[in-house]
Amino acid sequence: MPVPVPELGSYDFVQETKEDLPWADLITLDFSLYGTPEGNQQLAQTLIKAVREDGFFYVKNFNISQERVNRQFAIGKQLYEVPLEEKLNLDPVSGLRDRVEVYNIPKFNGDFKHDHPEAVQKYLPEIEEFARSLHTEVLDPLHTILAIALGLPEDYLKNIHQYDIKSEDHLRYMKYTKFTPEENEKLNGLWGRGHTDLGSFTLLFRQPVAALQIRNHTTGEWSWVKPQDGTLTVNTCDALSFLTGGYVKSTVHRVAVPPKDQQHVDRLGLLYFSRPNNEVPLETIKESPVLREQGFTSNEFEKSGNPVPTMETWTFAKQKWQRAKNVVRGDPKHATAQILPGWNEKACEGIDETCPAQNSPLRVLVRNAQGVYEVVRYLEQPYVAISYCWPGPDFRKLGVSNESTPVLTSKGIIQSQHFSRFISRAVESHDASLAVWIDYHCIDQDSVEEKTAQVAIMQRIYTKAKITLVVLEDKALSAEEQQAAMQTQSRADPTRAARAVLSARWFSRAWCSQELVLSHHVHIYVHSKDGGIVGFPADMFWHCVDRARFRDPAIPVFRVSRGRVSDATMAKSTCIWALGIVHRLGCSDDYDKIALVCNLVRFVYRFASRPTAFNAHSPTIHLNVLKMVNVIALKRRDFSLLLANHGVNNPFRGHHGFGWAGEPIDGDRCSELWKKEDYRSDEDQAISLDSTGLMARGCLARIVVEHTWELRRDGSRLQVTLDGVTHILATMDVATHASWTWTYDTRHLQDLMLALTFVGEAIDGDASRHARIVFAYLVEEDYEQQPEPILSDLAALTRSYLGNAVSLKYIAAAMGFIWREPGRAVFSTVAVEEGSVLLVSGNVDGLAGRLLFQPCVVRPRLFSPPMVLTANSMVLESECLQTGALRCIGCVRGLGMIPDVAGLGASTVHVV
Repeated sequence: MPVPVPELGSYDFVQETKEDLPWADLITLDFSLYGTPEGNQQLAQTLIKAVREDGFFYVKNFNISQERVNRQFAIGKQLYEVPLEEKLNLDPVSGLRDRVEVYNIPKFNGDFKHDHPEAVQKYLPEIEEFARSLHTEVLDPLHTILAIALGLPEDYLKNIHQYDIKSEDHLRYMKYTKFTPEENEKLNGLWGRGHTDLGSFTLLFRQPVAALQIRNHTTGEWSWVKPQDGTLTVNTCDALSFLTGGYVKSTVHRVAVPPKDQQHVDRLGLLYFSRPNNEVPLETIKESPVLREQGFTSNEFEKSGNPVPTMETWTFAKQKWQRAKNVVRGDPKHATAQILPGWNEKACEGIDETCPAQNSPLRVLVRNAQGVYEVVRYLEQPYVAISYCWPGPDFRKLGVSNESTPVLTSKGIIQSQHFSRFISRAVESHDASLAVWIDYHCIDQDSVEEKTAQVAIMQRIYTKAKITLVVLEDKALSAEEQQAAMQTQSRADPTRAARAVLSARWFSRAWCSQELVLSHHVHIYVHSKDGGIVGFPADMFWHCVDRARFRDPAIPVFRVSRGRVSDATMAKSTCIWALGIVHRLGCSDDYDKIALVCNLVRFVYRFASRPTAFNAHSPTIHLNVLKMVNVIALKRRDFSLLLANHGVNNPFRGHHGFGWAGEPIDGDRCSELWKKEDYRSDEDQAISLDSTGLMARGCLARIVVEHTWELRRDGSRLQVTLDGVTHILATMDVATHASWTWTYDTRHLQDLMLALTFVGEAIDGDASRHARIVFAYLVEEDYEQQPEPILSDLAALTRSYLGNAVSLKYIAAAMGFIWREPGRAVFSTVAVEEGSVLLVSGNVDGLAGRLLFQPCVVRPRLFSPPMVLTANSMVLESECLQTGALRCIGCVRGLGMIPDVAGLGASTVHVV
């Protein structure tokens, strides 16, 4: 029943920002669907996606009028019109006073006193009705929907969040008083540090001053939460994460300085914090079939063997941490402090996130009034980034590249060999008004901590630059070569120009290659033969390379700039794509390649203690780098490297603990283009790695039959060796369409079809059936389960395909994994115990009797062109170790999947 409401002044909302910010793409739950079985199920599917991926979402149509919400904002405004001076606390870093004011109102269930100032007391009945309605209209539906999503009774979560039982829920009025622009600069763009909330759900009512930012669980990137009309912003918190063993995400969020067009106003917030009842133990819910099937069966306390706290114990422990006095912003000891035995704070992961090193350059070079380049603090000046090779005794530079440029540093003027006269002239010829970012001077080379932090966000430094200048200080071009490099319609020979530029030391260095990929716009600068400098857009030079490759295919292909692509799009790139760019290039410290991979895929990953190997190169270091990238990829839930573990030369083959891991395979687009949407990765949310090996969910089956195949093309003859017996085939007497001779891929597929036709029709027994099933794999367009063997005339079918324009180009390219060299293929056809037949090829022999394991994260949802046409599997020893683990002795790629049927269904396997 509505309560009488006293007179109250209005609250006027400010205009929304007009700035184009990187807004988070959040899911919206429409509560108008709530209340029917069909609607609740639809909402459950939507909610679980939101809490698994972002931990933040919107709710609309929640049956609380905007008028009632506006009155709560007006109450908050009236409350904060009292003087602030005595409430202010000193900020130990900036010298500014903390201008965040908080007023909490607990539950109205008899457990808490309600002695409030007059500005609140006279509205208490209205506030109580509002708070109770948040439970009935928002929280109870959310608890019901989440219970459905977890396969629990609908009232399961409601029963541990009852309003009339004691818990630390509260309504909050929260005010951020504005700072001046100068003060905001001292605060490094943040009003509140990153943190997670300690309860179940937090409800945030729309107010238009943009400031809330959330951190992506995968990339570590921050994005803004857009105020949406008529919605609540909701986030999931620590307690729900504990109760679901980490299945529900508790997302780190923070309050940033508002956009410039809103920095002149205060920010008033209206929030409600929901928490389980105080006596609820925060143990993983055992009754959920979803959590059991997905492997989320224990939380941090349970895994560590420490006592599981009640909600009350957890609340007061984290509040004690939150309210610690005299904490310096970004203090890593505080940011990673132990809250309770078994759980350390993870909000900032030990990172000083208020430090500008986390987002931007720290310093740049600018020309001062005396015309000298000076190292100054970065204050959003437009700048040009320099990509160059560091000077050294083995690097022969030309002309003015050997002349230094004076640079004014904190230690006085030095003559810089890094910022050579050639580089400074290149900058001035391009745009003398721009500041300059060059790593040697703009990163403190004596500070390991600073170098580590800046390297981790190198992608932001290069993408933020107005332009990147690639300076090739060891190359000079003739006038004809300059013309070929700079003019797309030039008649000059592009081959000489392409070879001259691409032979520069810069193109052999891993750091330089990643800088090229990260940059929005690139200009290349080289010497001219007459002693001058020449600059041209990189895009023009790539045209020159393309023209040159028509004349000379041996000219290498280089990755062109992709920095103009958004961070969100780049974050979808795979670790194996990034590793493929840098892992065979030169690097003074090979361990730097780990940071390069992270930069390329926009993933911020910082090691507590990262190894170094400056000017030391060995197979062990190479293997360690590959291990670390495999680990990072798993942490990022990027499973592309599991699609590249079948390589014949994979150094991890049989490697204890890492036999499952992969390394880049040249030209393998299948692994580079891995996308979670194409695979059953959602069926294994708990895949993990520890010191003992990989824990993964997938399908496991024993191989009962193996037929070994080898194909060799010898001029007009095809040699087929099946199970050690060799057969010589003359090329089939059929008019072959010209399209079948375009590439190795199509010629190879032609030979494979001929071999399968021969065995399918001329060889009796089991091998014939295998051949007919594999032929069906090749010609079937879309399938999930094994297609039936082709019983018709294979020779006629082969003639039909070979005589027409190639219609199997995707499968032709995908079958490259069986060819060890042009004209020679090695593979096996195997039958698993259930009877399914697969074609496989990889780095292990003698498959019969072994176990074949296909992890869910690389099991295709559907075999379909253009890219998802094969599946990777691990080959395991048939007997378990004493630990219960299975040893991986190699890996294969193949056609077909182990069926997910009774006896062979998905199970969790410990692979070492």
